[in-house]
Amino acid sequence: MSFKILLLPPDVDASWPEKIRQAVPGAVVKAFGDPKDALADIADADAAYGTVPHAAEQRCGHEHAR
Repeated sequence: MSFKILLLPPDVDASWPEKIRQAVPGAVVKAFGDPKDALADIADADAAYGTVPHAAEQRCGHEHAR
């Protein structure tokens, strides 16, 4: 089973993708310097860490409580 996680700014360490892959076999980890670059990947991601831009929330059909 695979697990897709997106790492978004502001608090992403360059070592995290590899550490996560080692800890979670089958994990697909993508790190982004600009959250807008994650828009194509957000719809099928299992998790996101960091600040998810509003446009990405709309794209994947989720809205957080305000």
